[in-house]
Order: sequence, then structure tokens, then C-alpha cells
Amino acid sequence: MSAPPDQPRRGFHGPKCWLVTAIAGLGGIALRQATNFLNQRTRYMVVLAQNLYFHAMADNRGVMTLLADRAAEEDIKEEMLLYSVLAKERVNIANLRHVDEAIEQYLATTFGIDVDFDVDDALARLKQEGIVTELPDGTLETLPPHEAALHIDKLWDACLDNLPDTVVEEGKEIEGVADAATSRR
Repeated sequence: MSAPPDQPRRGFHGPKCWLVTAIAGLGGIALRQATNFLNQRTRYMVVLAQNLYFHAMADNRGVMTLLADRAAEEDIKEEMLLYSVLAKERVNIANLRHVDEAIEQYLATTFGIDVDFDVDDALARLKQEGIVTELPDGTLETLPPHEAALHIDKLWDACLDNLPDTVVEEGKEIEGVADAATSRR
């Protein structure tokens, strides 16, 4: 129904409109404050987590262990990359620089990382482990993947077999309790 022609139209200029606008404005301010509170709490939790992490890593033994683990992981990655290239194609020791550049290029294009691949150390470790041999003409020859896996398994078995027993008097507490129980009978 429309208003009679002699009465003016109210539209959105009445007192109810101002009330709705005021409530919407207050709601917007409340929403912004709640969002600011949640963002501040999230930032605080991140700082707290970082501080707890660094305090847990603060002792020298933890830091040195972390560094040693990361270095060992890097060595293994270098060996795996070099082995995969050498297992796919025959390479002469004189062309090892090209292999180095190819691996660096592969890492840059595939993962977007710029590294200085240490091909000489990786090759020395693979030779020492018996996975790669250098023929008299300088050609590098690898064990086939299955044989290489068996060879590495034997190396691990030998390493684990030669670990020292850390507990020399293992089980004596139980045996001592059992001996005491039988002597009381």
C-alpha cells in the first residue's frame, strides 16, 4: 500500500533507520575488536611457541645433536643424488664437474633451491662404502640398485653387531630377587 498523495514519504530517513544504523555501527566496531583480540592472541601463541622451542634447544648438547643430524641428512642426500645419476649413465671421473652442475640445475629447477653440491665428498663416501668403483680408465661404475641395497644392509648389520653392550649386569636385579625368594622358603 502506498501513502496518500497529500502525505510525504518517509523512506529511510526516519528514527528507526538511525537506530538500525547505530546498532550496525556498534556491531561493526565490536566485530573489529573481537578480530583484533583473536589476532593478538594468535601472535602471542606463536611467540610463546617459538620461545619454548628455543629454550628447549638452548643446551649445547641439543644444538650439537641437531647440527650433527642435519649434516648427516645432507650427506645422505648428496650420496643418493650422485648414486642415482651414476646408476643411470656411465660417467668418467673427468666429467664429474658436468654431473655436479647437472645436479645443481636439477635442484634449482625442481625445488627452487640454490645449492653448492659437493660431488667430491659424496663420491668419496660412495667409494668408501663400496657402492661405486673407479675403473682404470676413470669410468665410475656403480652396483645395481638391488645389490647396492643388499650391500648397505650388510654394512648396517655389521655396524649394529659391533655396538657395545651398554648394560653389563642386565637382569641381575631380577635374579637377585628370585634368589632371595628361594632362600627364604
